[in-house]
Amino acid sequence: MEPSRGRINVLVWNFALKTPSEADVVLQFNGLKANWKIWQITLDAATASNDGNHRYWRRPITDLSSEPRKLDLRLAPYEVSLITLQKQDH
Repeated sequence: MEPSRGRINVLVWNFALKTPSEADVVLQFNGLKANWKIWQITLDAATASNDGNHRYWRRPITDLSSEPRKLDLRLAPYEVSLITLQKQDH
């Protein structure tokens, strides 16, 4: 966590020595006392382009303002996702 910015970053990578299958991931965030905005930045490992506009995309997920504070993800083989939570001031 970046205490001065009220931000938490979690990197999730579906990796295996042999070709991985899809992976179901449950992230559970305990002890969060305020409202949090959450978004995901995903790397498209299958595209042939090196252009970041084609390889990365950002999407808002939901507000984590109620219990249980958990996030369900399904990662494709070799998918890399950065989950960011930003503390809301209101």
